[in-house]
Amino acid sequence: MVGAPRLDEARLLMSGAIDYPRGTLTGMKRLPLLALALVTFGCNQPKTFGDAAQDTATRLAAKAVPPDESIPVPPVEACVGPPEPDLQLVARRSAGITELKIVDLVLGDGPEIELEKYATVNYCAMLPDGSDPDDIGGFVFATNMRPGEPRKRFKLGTEGFMTDIVEVLPRWLSGMRVGGKRRLIIPASQAYGPEPPPGVRVPPNTAIVVDVHLLFVGSLP
Repeated sequence: MVGAPRLDEARLLMSGAIDYPRGTLTGMKRLPLLALALVTFGCNQPKTFGDAAQDTATRLAAKAVPPDESIPVPPVEACVGPPEPDLQLVARRSAGITELKIVDLVLGDGPEIELEKYATVNYCAMLPDGSDPDDIGGFVFATNMRPGEPRKRFKLGTEGFMTDIVEVLPRWLSGMRVGGKRRLIIPASQAYGPEPPPGVRVPPNTAIVVDVHLLFVGSLP
């Protein structure tokens, strides 16, 4: 069995830190020590820390698994509409929307929303002037889905949420689970009525469409 001092001496000889003059008794140790070093540490032993790091990086890169491009990337959710509202179409459709309509677009499979729990949503609030009669959501007047918009976490109490847009009452979200998407088609009488607040691009007596995507439900803010 080779002792630790002998291995240390062989390592130093391989690195060039020590040498022995040829033709001396001590120098005669050079050949067996070199043989020991080659067997123990290998011919390609890195001499510096940089060499060792490069060698490790090369070996890791060789083992890296390339990404599987056959796996589809989920689309980025968007909230887009026409640049300007069609006010005539808005007025005509709003006159025909007299009752609240709730449509589940996607059924979630996560925790169910509850009163006094905290939740995070994406929302997209629109006027009913979409070009598709089966998808009347059109001009976007409020959303938190634009780049840089924060997703605020709210506590679902009796006052609902999104009061800066329109009050979304808890009963309108009842039964939603995380991952679910719901569309609320809200008549003017339950939206802004005859006097929308200043700064909101919603005409008087206009129905609105609000899409809600439930992202989180929990007990902590």
